[in-house]
Amino acid sequence: MELDKLCTTKLHEEGSELCVKDPLGNDTDFYITLAGIDSKRFKAAMVKMRKAILANPEADLDVLKAEAIAECILSWRGLTDNDKEVEFTLLRGENLFLSAPYIYEQANDFIGERINFMKD
Repeated sequence: MELDKLCTTKLHEEGSELCVKDPLGNDTDFYITLAGIDSKRFKAAMVKMRKAILANPEADLDVLKAEAIAECILSWRGLTDNDKEVEFTLLRGENLFLSAPYIYEQANDFIGERINFMKD
């Protein structure tokens, strides 16, 4: 087994593209590039979320989770509003996950599957 095939951090840092499905499960032309579970970005987001929970046990977990997974967004493409491209910002990512929880779920699940970040 080649060592390169076992080392996942670099691939997870580079990210992989998720094709977002609509609420009915159909593919859309909206794609989110996400860092994976083995990335430093993901690990830092989890530490930040844990600290926020410890500092305020009454914190809104949905907001904290949306913030954490939004931190893993590297970019997106294909999202429009009134036919105008919506550029990615962290705040827009957080708001998207809060207003469309099914997209948050897709992103969260995608990040956790290491196979999504493996190259041939």
